[in-house]
Amino acid sequence: MLAGYKLSPSVPTSATGMLTLTIKNDTLTVKGSFSDLTAPYLSSGIFFTQKKMAVNQLFTFDTELNEDETGGKLRAVNNRFPLSSAHKELLKNGELTIKIMSTKHNLGEIGADIPGAILKGR
Repeated sequence: MLAGYKLSPSVPTSATGMLTLTIKNDTLTVKGSFSDLTAPYLSSGIFFTQKKMAVNQLFTFDTELNEDETGGKLRAVNNRFPLSSAHKELLKNGELTIKIMSTKHNLGEIGADIPGAILKGR
């Protein structure tokens, strides 16, 4: 689940989202949706985090926005990303965060850390 309180620093917002991440072979696939941003959508993706701060965007999501651009869908077919060994190491270590940004919150309105357990044993 994506939410403003899961970001650092936290963001007061009623926006929410739910994404599913799957890994098959060396490909990460993302699908899901988000809604109720406080301002129009700006961008979204997966970021490398260091000391709880997102410092580098690794993947950018292809998003289908709703009419008022405060929500949207991510279709799996448009959000497949090849994983390098460095990406896999970051995933294993829990050093990646998902962020969805709006024009009001350009550093992130909602988001969540990707748990390192997603790649344990791979």
